Amino acid sequence: MQETDWSCVDDSYEFLSECLEKLAEKDDSSLPTSQLKPRLDEICAACNATDIGSVFTNIMALPGNDKWLVAAKHNLSQGSPITAHICFRQINDYSHLTLADCFRLELILGVRSATLGEFEEGVRSRLVDKDGAPHWKYPNINSVDKAVIDELFTSLWREQEHPLAQLGRV
Repeated sequence: MQETDWSCVDDSYEFLSECLEKLAEKDDSSLPTSQLKPRLDEICAACNATDIGSVFTNIMALPGNDKWLVAAKHNLSQGSPITAHICFRQINDYSHLTLADCFRLELILGVRSATLGEFEEGVRSRLVDKDGAPHWKYPNINSVDKAVIDELFTSLWREQEHPLAQLGRV
């Protein structure tokens, strides 16, 4: 692709698609065996719940001691309960957003989250004091106040005043 004279390419989308298809057809025997794929249906079933508390319980109940699964369970159980709520809501309520709308939402979440102090606490726990003992605002997923999560998703700006208001709107 680097050697391609793009000025001679009539349809760059079609050309790139063909290049990517050729790469995909190459022998993949050198790839490591997937660890996630055999468990994908089980993981999807565990995540198929109407509330984050149930998803948490389902994931923690997944059998197995694969290194990646143990690490994922540890990160879920030790991470910020607020972050788990944010991720759950993004997946369930915002998966339809355009890329531009995703950037707008991420800016809202980033600014709102910075005012909470959870990110700072995570940095303190892991990088500054290195005690691995964060003091989250809520001790577990089920104790998080829904109003706090609602506020995190509430824009600080009116739609036309959002710093990224013109993104994707030419």
